This record gives sequence, structure tokens and C-alpha cells, in this order.
Amino acid sequence: MASIESILRQRRARTRRPSTRRRPPTRARALSASLAPRGRITDAFTNLITARRRAKTSPESVRPTIRIRGVNVPTGGTRQPGPTGPTAEELAEAILAGQGGFGGGGGGGGGLSAADRQAEIRLESQLAAQESTRRRAFERAEAERERVARAEELRRQLEERRQEDIRGLRGERQSRFVDLIGRDQARAVLFALGLGPQADIFTARASQLESTLPALKGARTLELETEAALAQLLGKDIDIGAKGVAGLGTAQGAATAFQRGGLSAQQLLASAFGVGDLGTGRQPGIGADELRRIVESVTPKGNL
Repeated sequence: MASIESILRQRRARTRRPSTRRRPPTRARALSASLAPRGRITDAFTNLITARRRAKTSPESVRPTIRIRGVNVPTGGTRQPGPTGPTAEELAEAILAGQGGFGGGGGGGGGLSAADRQAEIRLESQLAAQESTRRRAFERAEAERERVARAEELRRQLEERRQEDIRGLRGERQSRFVDLIGRDQARAVLFALGLGPQADIFTARASQLESTLPALKGARTLELETEAALAQLLGKDIDIGAKGVAGLGTAQGAATAFQRGGLSAQQLLASAFGVGDLGTGRQPGIGADELRRIVESVTPKGNL
């Protein structure tokens, strides 16, 4: 029977020779790069013999084993059951399998060393940290994009609402002007120019909407026409502006024009004196009933 060392030597030689044909796999996955030390082989053999002596005779179907360097080695022979001990072939297989095969360099079964394993763990940790950082950065960027999109949508909605409110305000202003022009022409002119208490209400509302209200279309033409009509009735220069209707004079002085004019003339004069001359020391506005009473008080009866 060949010795264990000769078997190891022969297998190492066969492993180093290149071969083109495929060999069936053996029980050892790879052969060691160097022979096991003589003392280690002797110890392994001694352990096998001791274990075999302690083992009882087993049935033919049962073969006791002993674990050497991570490999279970049967303690019975390869040809006959019973207490014959392991063969050199089996012992060589066990040692070669325990050494991890040729090329392992005695590296403890071909696995990574403790230092390499620690380096691998550190690398995996670094990669995981980098991936986590990238994922958090991506999530933050996505959240920021969504926030910007929501803010932009909100601004768009607010702007649309603001523009709608401005259009509504201008429509309401136009309706108020139409209502005034039919019954209070002097105030309608001031309103169209953006002057007077009623116009101030709309100006303030427009300011809240961050907008302005320009003079109504045709306001300047209406101003000139109204000033000309009053000047013709009173025989004076009339100016309609921020100080009301300037140049009217007193109600007593307008009594003749009021009595001689028709209904439209009386209505225009009542509107102008209702606004009055708002300049310093001038005549404040008076109501239509008060104007009529004054006119009647200075007009001789029977002249109407």
C-alpha cells in the first residue's frame, strides 16, 4: 500500500501537469500547494487509530467517522467493514480537503483572512453609506422640486384669483359710473376721473389687490362737456377737479339761471352745487332741496 506522503506527492504532481481531458471530481475539492507537515500527518493518523480502537464494531451499513480540519473521515477501511482503520487514500483525501487544496498556501480552508474580512466589511459599510447619502440627496432634491412646483401652482392660482377680482372691481366701477351719470353728472365726472369719496373706495380696494384704476374711458371728454355746459348757464369759467366744481359762486347768484333753465339744466346745477367748491373759504356742497329753497327765497313771486 502506498504511503500517505507518496499519495500526496503524486496528486500534487498530477495537479500541476496541464491536462486537456476532464477528470471526475474527487471528494477533496482542491489540492494543497504544499505537503502537510510530517508531524501533522502523524497526529492525524494517530487520532484516527485512537478513535477507531474506541469505536465498537459497527454493522456493514454504518461507518464511524472522525472530523479532521473540518472534514469527516470514516474510521473504517475502504474495502472491508469493521475495525480495520482508515486507508492511506482516505487519510490523504482528508488532509488535502482540510488544507483547501493546492494553491491554498495553508490559508485555513481557502477563506478570507481576518484582515481581509475586516477590509471587506469596511468597504461594504462605505458603499452602503454612500448609497444612503445619494438616496437622501435624491429624496431631498425630489422634495424640493415638489415644493417649488406646489408653490408655483399656488402663485398661479392666487394670480388668477387676483386678476379675476380686478376685473370684477372694474366692472363694478363701470356700473357705478353709469348709475351716477344718469342722476348726478358732476359727481359722475369726478368719479370717472378717480376723484371724490366714492372713487376713493374703489382706489383703496384696487390697492389691496396690488393694482391701480386709471381714469375711465371718456372721462376727460365728459369733464370738458360738463364744464362747458355749466359755464354757459352761469356765465363763468368752471373747473371740475380735485377741489370739486370751482367757479360756481353762490346759490343766490345762480337763482336766475336755475329758474330759466329747463329740467336738465336744473338737474345739472343741483349736481354741481351738491358737490360745491371745496377750495379754502369756498362754498361747500348743498343738497338739491336746499338749493331750491334758496332759489325760491331770492326769486320774486310772479316772475316765474
